[in-house]
Amino acid sequence: MGFFVVCVLKEAKTIISDKIVKVLLTDCCQFHNVFNIATNNQFENLGGIQVFLRKPPEKWVYVEEGLQSDISMLFELNFTHIKFILEATETTVQKRPNAFDLIMNISQRICLPEQKKEDTRKDLLYNNIIKLFQNQYQKDQNYNLYYFTGKHAKYNLEHDKLEKLASSLELSAAQP
Repeated sequence: MGFFVVCVLKEAKTIISDKIVKVLLTDCCQFHNVFNIATNNQFENLGGIQVFLRKPPEKWVYVEEGLQSDISMLFELNFTHIKFILEATETTVQKRPNAFDLIMNISQRICLPEQKKEDTRKDLLYNNIIKLFQNQYQKDQNYNLYYFTGKHAKYNLEHDKLEKLASSLELSAAQP
């Protein structure tokens, strides 16, 4: 029986930091079993796991056979530390979108301003106009054929312009 300090790394990132694992020579005979004990069977069917051993003042020693190697060398050579390094493979690496691409995609979306708290009739009219735009401008539809096919100058609708339009609609609606 022996106690060993075990850590698990993946792509130079520590997955499981140093922890002490109790290893009985009768319970397990390969590093595969020690790896499963240290990781609580979180990783299964992973290929390409490198095994390194060391005594604290010395450097890490690479184990050629990897997980299939016999752990009796731990006891015979008096190693006290075990390090497992998971190699990045196409199946284990999850492809995450680039943050810059996400920012660019979000910035290109057409977004209407948020609705206001309805304290006045002006705010109510403002919210009704936004709801109307939301109903007309459904996703993946050609909103205004004239706007997209015409040869006139095309300007984006700004918040100030929408405010002016809402106030002029309010004035015209208030007139008898």
